[in-house]
Amino acid sequence: MPGELRVIGGTAKGKRLRSIRGIRPITDRVKSALFDILGGEVLGSRFLDLFAGTGSVGIEALSRGASSAVFVERKKRAVRIIEENLAITGLRERAKVLQRDVFDFISRGAEEEFDIIYIAPPQYKGLWAETLRALDSRDLLAKDWQSLRYFQKSTRNSI
Repeated sequence: MPGELRVIGGTAKGKRLRSIRGIRPITDRVKSALFDILGGEVLGSRFLDLFAGTGSVGIEALSRGASSAVFVERKKRAVRIIEENLAITGLRERAKVLQRDVFDFISRGAEEEFDIIYIAPPQYKGLWAETLRALDSRDLLAKDWQSLRYFQKSTRNSI
């Protein structure tokens, strides 16, 4: 079924995820390209999913071997869906879901560092640059990583 949200790789491959009306999830094609780019770096990584929405990207990372994932999402309904999707996939043990504003989370710092930070702010809100500036002012990225890796989905160009 087109538009169906699912895990496309790893231990939870094929599991269907719940979605939320009004949140436009990443497509399988773009998610596949993202994880092709990240490759083996996901294995054992500590993954941060900002503006997590349904949690599909962080869940994909867990399914593909990330050691942990933190999901930061402001909307209460989305947080419930992330929790449900983690239960569906059996990946709850390695996840932490926080109902918080992303900028509040960044400004207060985290209890841990992350190897991969995925940023997917709501479209057309102009939050990309603001998020990157906020991250630049904090040490959330693990010291052994030299650069912040992020993937920007373009709504005009498909991969």
